[in-house]
Amino acid sequence: MGYGVSIMTRVRRIGFAILLSLSLAHSVAAAIAGPREIAEATAAQWNEAFRKGRIEDILSLYADNALLLQPSGQVSRTPKEIAEFWKGVIERKSSEYRINVVDARIEKDGSIVTTLQFSRQQNPANSGRTMKYNYDGELLNVFKRQPDGTWKAQVQRWN
Repeated sequence: MGYGVSIMTRVRRIGFAILLSLSLAHSVAAAIAGPREIAEATAAQWNEAFRKGRIEDILSLYADNALLLQPSGQVSRTPKEIAEFWKGVIERKSSEYRINVVDARIEKDGSIVTTLQFSRQQNPANSGRTMKYNYDGELLNVFKRQPDGTWKAQVQRWN
């Protein structure tokens, strides 16, 4: 019986080692593919909140101590200042605009830096087609993972 326990213990250890190896391999693969996927998912959240014109949903995508550097050079440091900026953007027909991911990379500190393009979609008269073109240029974001596991904008700079 002692022999059987020993074999079972070895099987469990080998199984655990295999499971651990697979888990680590999956984590490494996720880390390699992660920044782009996180950026795409985050952009989808921004686009949905923006399309609906929901300031509170937009604000929920920023970290508590976020900074927004506006195209004018003004820095918004509080939720109220960030909300004011977005109200102005939304008033300019938000349903026509979209944020698209251009690039995403992970930094040594674990933050994700993204380059996003803010573009406008229009239907040219009588064409039946939708045309995309660059509107306000690029958005640069630094996303930090929050204690609850979500990714939120720590810094956002509009060019």
